[in-house]
Amino acid sequence: MGWFDSEIGSRVRTGATLYLLVGVFLALATYTCFGRTLLLCLSLLVVALAAFEYASLVTAVEVARGMVDRVIFFTLTFLPAGFVGYSKFAANLCGVGAEALPQFLVIFVCSLAMMFVGSFLYLIFKGRETLELALNFAVDLFIGSVLIGLGGGALVMLSVSFHGATLLFWLIMVVSINDTAAYFGGKRYGARKLALAISPNKTVEGAFFGFLAGVLAGSLLRIFLPYYINFFGSVLLALVVVSCAQVGDLSKSLIKRVYRVKDSGKLLPGHGGILDRVDGLLMAAPVIFLFLLFNEFFY
Repeated sequence: MGWFDSEIGSRVRTGATLYLLVGVFLALATYTCFGRTLLLCLSLLVVALAAFEYASLVTAVEVARGMVDRVIFFTLTFLPAGFVGYSKFAANLCGVGAEALPQFLVIFVCSLAMMFVGSFLYLIFKGRETLELALNFAVDLFIGSVLIGLGGGALVMLSVSFHGATLLFWLIMVVSINDTAAYFGGKRYGARKLALAISPNKTVEGAFFGFLAGVLAGSLLRIFLPYYINFFGSVLLALVVVSCAQVGDLSKSLIKRVYRVKDSGKLLPGHGGILDRVDGLLMAAPVIFLFLLFNEFFY
């Protein structure tokens, strides 16, 4: 079996295809209104698939968790992204564009509140069975709410914002380069385990290579950030983004470790599922969204 047919070759082919597709979508979104609509649809699809994979993951092996629990997990985690997407489509029909960011922000915050209140009520209901079951649900719901609810909602908010496409490109490149460098750096030089109980394959050396490459990429791609962000600002922002991305990767690895599965899905050859590919992106998206809000309201 040659390199092209190996696991690494499959990973590279899938990654290259994804980068090409996302690059086309982001380029269209930068220059056309139709492209921004396509980007919104792509963002909603990614978040929906990630929410579905997460709901399937945490309900697949528990006898006490059936189809109803799976639907509830999916609904709660997809709620913020779904509300923002629906509002944007409704605004398009009314002729309202990306200038309505404050209104979308209110909808986003309200949907986040609904997600957390719904999760709390669900936990109270589950607590009537056993305390251990309620605590297990609480951990799974918290990770899902932060990773997919908050992160997915922020990703969709970026896609409906006027300057969101260029920031999304910068974010995707920094997170992807971090992931790639961590994978190959750890595979070649990894010796010390980063978190053996959570992810046996992750190493300190891989995390270091990921940090270094992600920060370097963030500074070199500073042209896609607002003009007032200097070199040191881009390095600081990249440091925060890479840190969040690695935390997101570990959070997803923790869930997979608990439920004894290798991948969250099989949609992407060489990578696993959508959630395996976008976990870091979802965790880092709120940072870029807060940065966008600062840019919109103070500059």
